[in-house]
Amino acid sequence: MGVLVATIRVRRDADSAGYFRRMAIEVDGTVVACLRPDHEETVSLSAGRHVVRARMDWTFSPPVEVQLAESDEVELVTSFPWSALVNMIIRPRSALVLRRA
Repeated sequence: MGVLVATIRVRRDADSAGYFRRMAIEVDGTVVACLRPDHEETVSLSAGRHVVRARMDWTFSPPVEVQLAESDEVELVTSFPWSALVNMIIRPRSALVLRRA
């Protein structure tokens, strides 16, 4: 039996702050995509539990845990809202937004 495959699709909103910066998407601590505003990427993963996080410079989103079964497709949306500009200093590990669509 081969590896069970599932996918996550990550879309970055057309946010105003950080417009010229790319946002890295990490799965289990490894960068799997870099998104410009209003773009999306689809990543194939093995079935099972994965931790997904968005990162830009020294700021992060809180981790989102996904449990994938074979052939599952999960859609996540990330953004860099204006409020993140303040959170970059106060709460850098939760400044970005990453949520299920």
